[in-house]
Amino acid sequence: MKSIVITGGTGALGKVVVPRLQRVYDVILMGRDAPPVLDKPVYALVMLAGGFAMGNAWNEMIEANVMSAARAIDAVVPHLADGGRVIGISSMVSLAPPAGIAAYAASKAALNAMIRSLASELGPRKITANALLPNTIDEGLRARIAVWISLLLSKQGDGVTGQLIELRA
Repeated sequence: MKSIVITGGTGALGKVVVPRLQRVYDVILMGRDAPPVLDKPVYALVMLAGGFAMGNAWNEMIEANVMSAARAIDAVVPHLADGGRVIGISSMVSLAPPAGIAAYAASKAALNAMIRSLASELGPRKITANALLPNTIDEGLRARIAVWISLLLSKQGDGVTGQLIELRA
């Protein structure tokens, strides 16, 4: 059974995604403060961790959406098996930010850049990197996100890399 590392696995989105993935993968949950001890290659890093705040909550949004991803990438990517996967959860507002959420939109745009850079960097090892960009994440969209993650992790996700995939409720 392939192992995957998931950040944010205990949040609202994680409560939908993790049980679905546990049917197929050995799931390793990565906490906020401690990277997982990885003693063998892992197949994927799925980054569900993140946050949202209105206004100019720069420090909070950079920490929640950029630094949490950077820590996960630094901890897990060196252990990814060839042919592995990296999946992040971004936001559609990163592409066309409305007024009042500059910090959030900028932090998700930074995550998009990280994903695209990883796609280029890891491509020679056939490791894909993609981001899902939902609009408001409600209960129904959580289930669709779980389906998309499963698809990107599957054989059908081979060769799909560097994509920012928009999902609407």
